[in-house]
Amino acid sequence: MQKQLLSITSVFAILGLSSAVPTAAPNELERRACAIEYPSIIQHVFQGSPDYGFNDPSYVAIGGTDPYRYDVIVQFDNIPTGSFGCQLEAYFPPGAYLYEDGASLVDVYAVDRKVSPTDTWNNSPNPTFLFGTIDFETKPNEVVKRVINSATCSSTLTYRFRISSKTTDGHVYFSQQTQDNLKAGLRLVHNC
Repeated sequence: MQKQLLSITSVFAILGLSSAVPTAAPNELERRACAIEYPSIIQHVFQGSPDYGFNDPSYVAIGGTDPYRYDVIVQFDNIPTGSFGCQLEAYFPPGAYLYEDGASLVDVYAVDRKVSPTDTWNNSPNPTFLFGTIDFETKPNEVVKRVINSATCSSTLTYRFRISSKTTDGHVYFSQQTQDNLKAGLRLVHNC
């Protein structure tokens, strides 16, 4: 009888312990990596030379005041269908080069159409609304990430960057790097 009680007690103990064992929640979220896109076009346009423009995706240069502004129009192409949470960012690894002079606060505008590598000041996409403002920054020993704003994703997103001040001259310059071992500059992060 004592053996029987011991085995019944053992069964209840095992049953009690097994119900106390934690189980995974049925709707638990798994951590996932964000997807990152880099500009496909960085079109440079000049108010002082309104029929001249060029595409150079290796750097960003923004500056001047009226009537000698120079803006960049940045386009992200081939954003996958079904993407969500598109976030425009500036990302700089420790010690990345950034030149700023004068009024360096930058306005970022959504524009009325895609940019073309042949666009000039006279025929480039026009700003439709202020999307965000950024004061670019780098640090010698730290990564610097600045979120400009987020938007609904579409296959192409295009933005125009311009010095905020209309009266004080200012300049911002940095390299746009997208090599696997060194990434710096503008990027579009999504699906986080």
